[in-house]
Amino acid sequence: MPHPVMLGFVNGLAVVMTKAQMGSFRDAATGAFLTLSSPVGRATYGVAALTMILIRGVFPRIKNETVQKIPPTLAAVIVSSIVSRILKLPLQTLADVAGAETFRGGLAGMSSF
Repeated sequence: MPHPVMLGFVNGLAVVMTKAQMGSFRDAATGAFLTLSSPVGRATYGVAALTMILIRGVFPRIKNETVQKIPPTLAAVIVSSIVSRILKLPLQTLADVAGAETFRGGLAGMSSF
């Protein structure tokens, strides 16, 4: 596979992933981007910044062998989730965006083996 083709594919994938994540920064009711003047906007951008700092700055510098076995992205999501729960931040959830009916079935809605 030629190198320019691989670079084009990876760059295209990055654009698609970025576009998919931009929905998390929009108000579920209006569709407008969240602003820093609203509590939900501050919480959303704050948790996103915390997650990025943990992924790029904190977890790669930890030299403990046990901690290094956990991918930094997974650890950052876990820590950010715990922080948001403890601080009771006003974040949008999947139920807010997709509707509570989507998750109403729980495990009963899963297909059996």
